[in-house]
Amino acid sequence: MRIPRPIRITLLLFILFMVAANAWLVKLRATDWDRPLWVVVYPVNGDHAAQTTQYMAGLDRDLFTPIEQFMNREAARNGLALAEPFHIEVAPE
Repeated sequence: MRIPRPIRITLLLFILFMVAANAWLVKLRATDWDRPLWVVVYPVNGDHAAQTTQYMAGLDRDLFTPIEQFMNREAARNGLALAEPFHIEVAPE
């Protein structure tokens, strides 16, 4: 079955538009740094072991504070005006 040429061109232009819009939105969201970047850690118990479950129960936001502090320090060193540009949360299992 052959698709008529105008429909093919319209479909290809629509796909091109969607790819361009997605690239623009990714760039807009990822690099403007006008709000803090929220990072959520999702623990996954891959082996279903009791020891892993116990370890994951002990995970909290404070465990990731050094990473957050490092990222905030590096942001300040690179001239970013946000006081807290990076924020980490831990989600439940």
